Amino acid sequence: LVQILSYAPFAELISCAQTCRQLRSLSLTPSRPWAHLDFGGVAGGASDALCSQALLHVAQMTLSVTAVELNDCPRLTDDSIRLLAQQGNSLQILVFKDCPKITSSALKLLLDNTPRLEQLTIQRCVEVDESIVTALCQCPGLTKLGLSHLFELTDVDVQQITTVTKGLRLLSLQHCPRLSSQCLKGLSATLQCLRLESLPRLNDDVIEEIAQGDYKQLRELSFQGCNNLTDDSCTELSLYLPQLRTLSLAQCYILTDASLLGIAKGCRRLRQLDVSYCNNITNRGLLDIAQSCLSLTQLDLRECSLVTAGLVTRLIAAGFYVHR
Repeated sequence: LVQILSYAPFAELISCAQTCRQLRSLSLTPSRPWAHLDFGGVAGGASDALCSQALLHVAQMTLSVTAVELNDCPRLTDDSIRLLAQQGNSLQILVFKDCPKITSSALKLLLDNTPRLEQLTIQRCVEVDESIVTALCQCPGLTKLGLSHLFELTDVDVQQITTVTKGLRLLSLQHCPRLSSQCLKGLSATLQCLRLESLPRLNDDVIEEIAQGDYKQLRELSFQGCNNLTDDSCTELSLYLPQLRTLSLAQCYILTDASLLGIAKGCRRLRQLDVSYCNNITNRGLLDIAQSCLSLTQLDLRECSLVTAGLVTRLIAAGFYVHR
């Protein structure tokens, strides 16, 4: 049984450990060198006790934990984060999603003890606030950063972080209502993926910031849920980012076929386009895209009510993957 468990993913081992004492003991045997602790998928989320025992096991075996993912762990508290801080020297990847009891103070302690950290995601952790910025500014090695639902996070806060993280390749900012296009000032020229999603203050000024910056490496861009963007901004966007491969304009409700025409003229290397919930998009705009962007393979057309079933059938027959 121990040999069988040695092939199980970490999340499944944790689930086994919650069933009975015997399986709990076997699941945490020294025979498995865990480097990536992924607590996602555990029914009800991992508890402090389970997290503590897993980390104790790692410490006893003098193993190095390089990645920890805490997804949907409503019972996890700062006690577990303090234990993680003791393993921080080897940590390179940290993911916190839907951990409502984890606070900023505990995360700051953890970040202060993770000198090798490269990837960090903080999403829907309601007790974490903008005070975490100070600690993020002490993580110059970050290459991927995702922040969401930080309701007091400001443009200046983001600028402070990106000034330090010169090697940033992915930046995701979601549901941060105080952010505007000014948050883009000083972004790293190494950026390959930029996701600005559900930012109600973001408007057409974002194009001016992009025009002034160095985005030659950018391949993926998302403005999902940014409802103040207009056709003018999308048309100009294609002038400055012709190298884009993936673009999401989902839930940008006021965009029309004029946006797709501009994108078709400028972003000819596009491979994936998401215009779901853009109710003003019609067959004409999609035909412009399909005929001009010859590398395009994927289209998300969910809730595009003016797009006919006949066109969707034609696109699928032409080899497009269409999500409808």
